[in-house]
Amino acid sequence: MPHLNEKVLFLLTPAAGPRRNKKLDHWLLEKAAHYNKEAVVMLTNPEGNYQDLAQKITQEKFGAIGICGGDGTITPIIDQLAPLRIPFGIIPVGSGNGLAFSAKIPANPAKALALFFAETPKWMDAFRINNRLACCICGLGLDAQVAHEFALQPKRGLQTYIRLTARSFFSAKTFPFRITTPDTVFSTEAFLAVVANGNQFGNHFTIAPRASLQDGKLDIVILQKMNKLKLLGNTLRQLISGSPNNHPQGRLRTVMYLQTSKIHIDNPGKAPFQIDGEPCPAPDHLDIEILPRYYQLITPVKYPLPGRPGNKLNIEDCHPGKN
Repeated sequence: MPHLNEKVLFLLTPAAGPRRNKKLDHWLLEKAAHYNKEAVVMLTNPEGNYQDLAQKITQEKFGAIGICGGDGTITPIIDQLAPLRIPFGIIPVGSGNGLAFSAKIPANPAKALALFFAETPKWMDAFRINNRLACCICGLGLDAQVAHEFALQPKRGLQTYIRLTARSFFSAKTFPFRITTPDTVFSTEAFLAVVANGNQFGNHFTIAPRASLQDGKLDIVILQKMNKLKLLGNTLRQLISGSPNNHPQGRLRTVMYLQTSKIHIDNPGKAPFQIDGEPCPAPDHLDIEILPRYYQLITPVKYPLPGRPGNKLNIEDCHPGKN
């Protein structure tokens, strides 16, 4: 929690605009005063360049940064300002808010702001993808196709996301991938390949039920090629229950789920690609590695790590070759 004599900097996405008929910038200043905090509100940079801001933060001795926006806004800010070792908070006013919801930050802005002023920061992992930072999730295939279409919609939100996902699912095709980790190498045809640090795409749609932002690992989820109706039923059951199938050698099942600290993915079919919900050009390959304890995020609780009380699932049974 920032000390009373430390200022708070709020970075506000212009696209967030008014919420509930109040200007968000005025609302933030009023609420900060209510909590006896000095605050400054600035607009985020559309180009994601915050190098000059780092000097301002140091000179003016801001004690914490509150980011008002979604995953696409949050990631570039953390990328450039994390070296300052300054705590971040999130007021989730984006279209998906995958990182905020993975970190148990409330969707309600007033509750999220109260948490920002009341809780202490915890160290969180991030990961690098071909030298680009990601905080929550990246994907190839179906989920990325949805992200590309979602970015073009005049009106976003959960209903739009569900509509696009349903439409894309029944028109989706598979792509070839070659997966290399320190423990295994295999090729597969799949509808999507997701690398997750947080557990969801956003809008509370869970894709990696065992993922933790603090365990120093990446969770890999791959939806195999199979009949789409069967895939839909099996996938929903496995992902919602948090019990994806194993992937024994020589017998591929609906959902492959493994955990690793780094992974190389070859993408010869040029599957669509997204990072933290933002559409990106399709890469030929991805080199991805976890960045443990990369930044501090103000969240309500610490996460249980795999194998500790509070986590009912055993990560070991997810590795290829395990029965």
